[in-house]
Amino acid sequence: MKVFKILPALLVLCAAFPAFSATDKEMEEARTYTAQAYLRYANNGSDYLDNISVKTLSELKGKLKAKELENIKSFEAVAVPKDYASWDKAKLTEYWSKTFFASKGLIAEGCHGGAKARVKRKIEAMTVTANASAQPKEETASKADENSADPLDGLEADPNAAVAALTDAAALPDSLEATQKRLEEAMEEEAASHEKGNSYTWVYIGILIALVAVVIWLVIFASKVMKRNEEEQREYAPLSGGEDSTASARLNEAREENNSLRERFSATIAGKDRELSEARQAAEILRRENTDLRRENEAHKAEVHRLREDLARIGAEYKAHREATSRPAAPAEPASQPYQAAAPAQAASTPIQAAPVASPLPGTPSVAPHPVPASAPQTAPQMPRTIFLGRANSRGLFVRADRKLNIGHTLFRLDTTDGFAGTFRVAADPTVWEMALLTPVESLSGACVAPDLEMTAGMNRIVTESPGTAIFEDGCWKVIRKAKIRYEA
Repeated sequence: MKVFKILPALLVLCAAFPAFSATDKEMEEARTYTAQAYLRYANNGSDYLDNISVKTLSELKGKLKAKELENIKSFEAVAVPKDYASWDKAKLTEYWSKTFFASKGLIAEGCHGGAKARVKRKIEAMTVTANASAQPKEETASKADENSADPLDGLEADPNAAVAALTDAAALPDSLEATQKRLEEAMEEEAASHEKGNSYTWVYIGILIALVAVVIWLVIFASKVMKRNEEEQREYAPLSGGEDSTASARLNEAREENNSLRERFSATIAGKDRELSEARQAAEILRRENTDLRRENEAHKAEVHRLREDLARIGAEYKAHREATSRPAAPAEPASQPYQAAAPAQAASTPIQAAPVASPLPGTPSVAPHPVPASAPQTAPQMPRTIFLGRANSRGLFVRADRKLNIGHTLFRLDTTDGFAGTFRVAADPTVWEMALLTPVESLSGACVAPDLEMTAGMNRIVTESPGTAIFEDGCWKVIRKAKIRYEA
């Protein structure tokens, strides 16, 4: 009979209320989505998590950085419920998007509303398969009981599912017409076989009840899907606004940091400009000092050339003087010379004998020998003679000799009794000390020694501890032993 052909279709319609439950794989996937959202909001610098697509916690941990590996410990500390095998999609979504985030020990930032919304969207997009056979409901259940059941349990709340549901609802009238035709044919057969006592009235009533229940369920489903989409849109709006505000705050911080860097860079450049200007001024001062030193050096060279000429002239005069005094001369009255050494009288066989006298100072006029009576031999007193000498050069030769202290040219005082050997010391004059302390190496090192010859800072006086020795040789006074000096403040 045709009634038996209709029964499979009716059973399919009656199974419109399937019992879905979560498997271990789906539970692990939902847990992974929750961990990813929790870690993303727990650390603002974990934006790399947005580009990771994983479905197990082990895969997720393999792609985490050090900070997230530390934060995930608080996530794993929350125990997973044991009764999830009886959960449907709604229960699974409810737990991971709400109940889990209320657990103790979690990071407060990770429990942000944005993380909850992200978990809810992820789980609702999942497909929860049946792992247990569905138990058929009593087809005679009351209409109130069917209306009280939530028709959205186990459905995916996404736009594609909503469109599919609306399409199914639009195709419902065609299905109802086909079912009505089959019902009429079944009623005709029922009337034909009524005489045989076979009555299927209860089957028709059950079919009608099932059809009415399907229509009611589809209407409720469509209304709730639309309502839920509106709620999600309202939920996404403040989330987007929050993300925009966070991006704006970060942009402001970046601008402030950029301005701070510019200010510090400008201050550094200004400091370097000042240092460069000071260096240029110092270089200009050094250039001027170098020019002055060159001029002084040229003047010193000219002075040295003049002194060499004077020395050559004095040497020639001294040589001529020695030649003149080595020959006997007519008796004459002795001239009064301040630097002449009296020669001792000598007894001779002749009444009068000439005594040659040499002048120790270059440039001193020659003195004719004076007659000494043979009958009155006596020794003339040898008084020290004083000569003022200039600095000594690297060969130990004094570059200048004067009868008087000549400031700026002579530094040492030499005392001699015979004009050929004597002792010298630094002249006791404040001006000489001041000039010598300005250039100790050039002025004193040729004729003096000291433990701290160049340490003249703060010193005002030069004391000769041990006088030096000099001899007159080849027309010049030459250092034989240097004088020992010290400085005093």
